[in-house]
Amino acid sequence: MFHVVILTACMNPAQDLKTFLYLVDAETEQLIWSTEVSKGDQFVLEYIHSVHKTPVSDSYLIGENNQIVLFRTAFSTFGAGMPYEADYSFSIEDDRYVISDLNLTFAEILLRVVPIAEHRIIINDDIIFMNDLVPQGTLLAIYVR
Repeated sequence: MFHVVILTACMNPAQDLKTFLYLVDAETEQLIWSTEVSKGDQFVLEYIHSVHKTPVSDSYLIGENNQIVLFRTAFSTFGAGMPYEADYSFSIEDDRYVISDLNLTFAEILLRVVPIAEHRIIINDDIIFMNDLVPQGTLLAIYVR
């Protein structure tokens, strides 16, 4: 007498899904750019402040449930539109003011591309210049799915 044993592997389809950081035209929903990411990956959104004409660097990580988590911001001068009081860690690094331990979560980031700001995303040693990808005035959405 022979016994037949059938083994089945339970597969979780969600394990095979990849996660991407997307840059999308918020009005037309046209995909502009994307890159694969994983939970814990980091990226920087850099721009020139429209009033001070100095660089601002916002550092984000990919959090739980595809949230975008702002954990650090660095800037060169105080004034209009810049934080001056914070319940977060504050330091000066390389002649820049740094606020860290922010832990602010976003489902998406909306920004309008304007020439003066020179918006760019820095991720995995790549620099993506938004002014090179879309016309001036385009409203962009940055999100993870």
